[in-house]
Amino acid sequence: MIDIALTKKLSVNEHADHLRIIVHLDYLPHAQVFENVRQLYQLEIASLEEDRRAFSQAQSAKRDFSTLLDAENYANMYAMDKIERKQLRSINERSEQLATGISLEAGARLKNLLDADQAPVVSEIHRLGGNVEFTTIAGNTIVATVPPASVEALSRFPGVMRIVEDSLMEGFLDNADQSTMVDPEDTSMLGLWDNGLTGGIFDPATIDSGLDMSHPGVTDKSGRTHFSSWYLVAGFASSSFGKVCCSIDDFQGHGTHVAGIVGSYGSGINPNHLGMAHGVEKLVTLKAGWRNSSTGGSSMFWSDKYQLVDRALMTPMGVFFGIP
Repeated sequence: MIDIALTKKLSVNEHADHLRIIVHLDYLPHAQVFENVRQLYQLEIASLEEDRRAFSQAQSAKRDFSTLLDAENYANMYAMDKIERKQLRSINERSEQLATGISLEAGARLKNLLDADQAPVVSEIHRLGGNVEFTTIAGNTIVATVPPASVEALSRFPGVMRIVEDSLMEGFLDNADQSTMVDPEDTSMLGLWDNGLTGGIFDPATIDSGLDMSHPGVTDKSGRTHFSSWYLVAGFASSSFGKVCCSIDDFQGHGTHVAGIVGSYGSGINPNHLGMAHGVEKLVTLKAGWRNSSTGGSSMFWSDKYQLVDRALMTPMGVFFGIP
């Protein structure tokens, strides 16, 4: 099928010589592939879960059922000594290593399956006079530029589930109030930060307009490493692109703001302006957005975002940094 908005656009001939489209295919073996790979790691998963359960039970045993509020139990449940923190870190590191292994193995299997599934559609796009920019594994999609007259025929090709025009997104963030109880204003209650839960070894990623690497709240320091990648093919071709290309730097501010909400560890001027997970050891920035020269806002094309999602899911972190 063809997306309603694209159908209307084609019906009134309001389009250029070529359209950038996203073709969604109907073959989605992802859940089955991941389940098959998980079975290969079942012994490691079971061992990890056993250790995790034992640790959790030991912490839960500290719970005081006489308290009126469950929040009052946080201090007891998560007041860990050095040995317990070391145990938790070991469990988390094993979990991350296992998840990475499963993800990469499943990604390799998916690529073989989806390459074969996408090949006939790619050939049909070329036959219709189009050009394939890239394909994705995460959603089994094909991003291509095609003559408008070819869209109808392409939509009827076997395996094609849906065709949409690559469209622009806008980022909005007017405020960043505390609403997650990580550090509640009510001092009679305890939040995650009060118990040392500030992010740890987890690697949060933001897909936005980049990151101001010189911002004092997010610059690299001891215990923190940034990883980054950008993709701005559709953006760079837009008339509203500021023609400032191409780096991970944020020329609009939205991406830096969002990254700060996640992982800012404050600055000399504002030491208390902390991100929700300000203790993370890695902060991953994926830049698919830019400063819109017409509106001044943060804009992003879906196709650029898809490319970075695929890249983030399928690329080992060790070689992630600096990929253009």
